Amino acid sequence: MPKADFIRLIRRTEARNDDELSGYLVETSSVKSLLSHENPAYIAIGLKGVGKSAAFKLLTTAPGADIVRAYNVENLTLSDSTKSTNTLNYAREMRFELAVQAVADLVESAQQNDHIRRKIPADIHQNAIALVDDLRGKLSEAFSQVGGFSFFGVGITRRASSAKKTAPLLEHITQEKYRSALEIIKSLKGIVSFRFLIDDPEAIFGFGGTPTIEMVAAICIAANDLNSSNENLKTIVTMKPNVFDSLLEVDEFVSIPVDCRARLSWSYTELKDVILKRAEVAKCPLNKIFDGNPDEILQRMAQESRTGPRDLLNRLIVHYQAFPDKAVSMALLDKTADKYSQLCLEQCTGPYERSYPGLVRSALVLFQGKDLRMNKKQMRRRFDDMIASDTEIQRHLKEPWLQVFDKYIDKLIDFGLLAVKKGTEIILPYHVDFYDSAKLDGAEYTYIPCFSPKINFLDQTTSRSKGPPLSRAR
Repeated sequence: MPKADFIRLIRRTEARNDDELSGYLVETSSVKSLLSHENPAYIAIGLKGVGKSAAFKLLTTAPGADIVRAYNVENLTLSDSTKSTNTLNYAREMRFELAVQAVADLVESAQQNDHIRRKIPADIHQNAIALVDDLRGKLSEAFSQVGGFSFFGVGITRRASSAKKTAPLLEHITQEKYRSALEIIKSLKGIVSFRFLIDDPEAIFGFGGTPTIEMVAAICIAANDLNSSNENLKTIVTMKPNVFDSLLEVDEFVSIPVDCRARLSWSYTELKDVILKRAEVAKCPLNKIFDGNPDEILQRMAQESRTGPRDLLNRLIVHYQAFPDKAVSMALLDKTADKYSQLCLEQCTGPYERSYPGLVRSALVLFQGKDLRMNKKQMRRRFDDMIASDTEIQRHLKEPWLQVFDKYIDKLIDFGLLAVKKGTEIILPYHVDFYDSAKLDGAEYTYIPCFSPKINFLDQTTSRSKGPPLSRAR
């Protein structure tokens, strides 16, 4: 039945495991802009639930590149190195490996695809084959114990055939071989284009469950070097904001130009299409889904989302769990608001609580009471009051993010834990204008609407211990 099919499709909130996603994938402007070689942005930062996995799939299949290689933790398990090194050495090795991998993929694609083979000039094709054969011969014995050629060709990123085996550091790709690979890539400008995609590098480089942030920084540096020197090769790296936040502590990473960063975002129209396209695929009439004006109901759902698509889907899941036989209406959205609010809170607590304990709760405490629209000066006063009076927040006073007000506000913005008030409009964290608006000196902030039931609950239950304001660093 169409409605049953629609409900089945909205329950598919994890794009990584959705084999039907191509039928209702929404191509957002923020993702499509990453495909352009003219756009220097290649580090795509996205909140959990904003659609990084869907973006990864879109970037994998989108036109504009002849050869695409995509990696995430599901198709790549890395072994550790036999010895460690510094960030720039890791970046050098990864840069070498990416270049050689591009040439290896070129040779393989030419063998499998006549169209690609006919595009490549004969002399360049022969040079590519000679380079790959030469390296493969030298490396076949060295890597017989770690699974052969795969991601990046060789080196620290070797895929191990068992958890007990470790990969040697790069020894066989010399500067000369790297230059040869680079010359082949450059000579194909306007003929063959390459695209590398790396999703959640902290998971790929998480040896033993602990991300190696220097290696995440290294792949970003290597990508920057290759992207800036090759007009027909682009590497795109997608990551969560807390991972990006950690990268800012790596000296070498902060040298990457700021225009290389981009935020995955949605417009209201794009976000509504997440639901409308699923309805279309399920062949379910909108009057079977909505009791009232579909556009008005979707607009409200979008305005009560924090991260975008996953929140929107979860809102409908909560509705059908409570009212399986009823269409969505404004009145029924009111009745499921508490449960939806709890789900939204869980979605943002999970990614951040381990590294920033208490941060999410502080975003609720900050907007308790009547002052629901504040500029930075007003928020600073609320910040002082919060740490002086809230016993739960006081447990985390030694956390670095709570030591300096400006750093605290930056965390709330970067992790999408507040909204921006602009006239009568509320700009939410998933929206294309959010980060630019939130960073303005005169910005005014408010709570995210989906948190309203939780803020009201805190108003009723929070026990406050009165005392003089604490002295804070500025």
